[in-house]
Parts: sequence; C-alpha cells; structure tokens
Amino acid sequence: MAKNKKSTKKTTRKTASKSAKTAKKAIKKEVDLTKKTKVAAAKPQAQKVVTEIPLKSTTPMTPKPGYWSFDKIASLVLAAGLIAGFAWIGFDFIPNVVMGEDEVLQAEEEAQDDSPAPTDQAVLDEEAENLSFVDQSVDFKTNFGDLQINLLDKIAPKNVENIVRLASRDYYDGLEFHRIVEQDNFKVIQGGDPSGDGTGGQSAFGTDIEDEIYTVAPEFAEVDGETTLANTPEFTSELYKDLDEATGQITYQKGLMIMANRGPDTNSSQFFITLADTTLQPRYTIVGQVQATSFGVLDEISAEIDPVDGSGEIVEDGRPNKELRIDDVVIN
Repeated sequence: MAKNKKSTKKTTRKTASKSAKTAKKAIKKEVDLTKKTKVAAAKPQAQKVVTEIPLKSTTPMTPKPGYWSFDKIASLVLAAGLIAGFAWIGFDFIPNVVMGEDEVLQAEEEAQDDSPAPTDQAVLDEEAENLSFVDQSVDFKTNFGDLQINLLDKIAPKNVENIVRLASRDYYDGLEFHRIVEQDNFKVIQGGDPSGDGTGGQSAFGTDIEDEIYTVAPEFAEVDGETTLANTPEFTSELYKDLDEATGQITYQKGLMIMANRGPDTNSSQFFITLADTTLQPRYTIVGQVQATSFGVLDEISAEIDPVDGSGEIVEDGRPNKELRIDDVVIN
C-alpha cells in the first residue's frame, strides 16, 4: 500500500510539470504571433499602391528636351508619304484600272457642263464635207410644238453656219428657254444656253462670231453736246427696218431668230425668237425667220407662259413660269 501512494505522487508531479511546459510554449507562441502581426502591419502594402494609381493624369505632359528628334521627324514624314500613297491608289490608280483611263477622262469631261464645243480642225473639216450651210431650214421641236425656221445665209453666212453645225451635234437638244420678255414693244423668248441661266454657251468654232448686221456701219458725231448719226447706215437686209434716227432703234418683226450677245461681235450659241414686233437697237444679228405656219406656236407660247422672278411673281422680264423645252432640232 505504501508503494502505491509514492507512485501516485510521482505521477502527479510529472503531470504538473508537463502542464507548466505546455502553458509556457503557448505563451511564447502568442508573443511571437503578436510580433509578426506588428511587423506585417508596419510593411507598405504594394498591391494597394498599384490599384490606386489614377487612370488619367491631371498633370500636363510636356515633352522632354530633344523630344522632336531627327528619327521621330523622319518617321512622321514617312507615315505622311505612305498615307498619300494609299490615297492615290484608292482615288486615282484603282479607278483607272477598273474603268480604264479613257472612261475616266470621258466621265470628267461629261461632268463639265460648260465645256466648249469641239474646235478641232478635223471635226470642222468633216462637218464642212457632210453639211450644207446654204438655203437650209431647221425644225426646232419644242414641247409646245414645232418651230420651222428658214435660215438666212445670204445675210448672215457665218452665224447660219454656226447654227447648222451646233444643230448637227445635237447641241440644243434638251435645252430650255431660260428667259421670256413680255413688254409693250419687246416680246421675245431666249434660249440656247446649256447652263440655263443666260451666262453660258459656246459657238461651234469655240470662239465668238462677229456680227453680220451692216454693209455700211453707222458713224456717230457729237453735235451741240449730243451724239447723233453722222452717216446713213446700210443693213444687210430689209428685215432691219424702220430705223429711227433720233433713237437709233429699229423694229425686229415677229418671228425672227436673232443672235443674243454680250456686246459687239460676241455671238455664240444663244438666240432670241421674237413673239411680236420688237423695238431694239440694231445690235443683234438676224439668222432666221420662223415660217408663218408656226406662228400659232408662238402665239400659244405668248398666251400660256409668263415671265416670273425668283419668288414666282409675274414680271415683265424673267424666267418662264412653265417649262419651254427644245426636244430636238432637225436640219431639213
């Protein structure tokens, strides 16, 4: 019995010793963990700094000295050259390959509405062989009816030749009369301008044609501060009639085809047709005379069409308020 008591005491001492050691280790571990936590808290958080860098800088960026180096300038020049090259390929070279150069040139020429009529001598020579400029008549087919006109080569040969050449090229086909005048002593329609506003047109020769009005041109003198006729002018035809020496005006009778102009010797493609007897200065070359059978068409045009201004208000001199179009010109 005494042995068992002694053994129990030893066991109790061993257990107490182990418990003390375990408690000592636990305390030491807790101290070490506390130190590590403090060290970790003292270290900078690198990951957080990275995520907090702003997406856009609010500070203006200024190039460093020497930023525009030779290499950078050369690179920019090379880039600009490449861009220009690609643009040329896209806008010039490829269309020429796809369409053909001749078709491209033709498209460009067709886009030029005011391009001059052909003036190549070979073209003029060929027309001279195939056309007649003597004792000709033309039929202007309009949307109001046919205007049959006898051309007067005896009194205006060069201007008549011009009309015949232009008509043979279909120059007038599809053009509109862009002007109508309805005044007491001045009633005309005006056409022959591809631009449609009275500013365009070319002769068949590409250059302006001289007037053919006089065989003896008028001469003027200053008398008592006034300009008066110093001679008696003579006209190429009796169609220039009723000269008023006081005013210098004559009467262009109803149904005459007269060349419009920008001044002396500037005839091209534009012309007037008188709707009634018209009083003007003798500055306009007569090239044709409407046949009496077409006077009804002139009367209908005068009755149906009024001149209007840009706002559509009826005036004495302006654009037609209805379309008056030349569909075709037939040389008889």
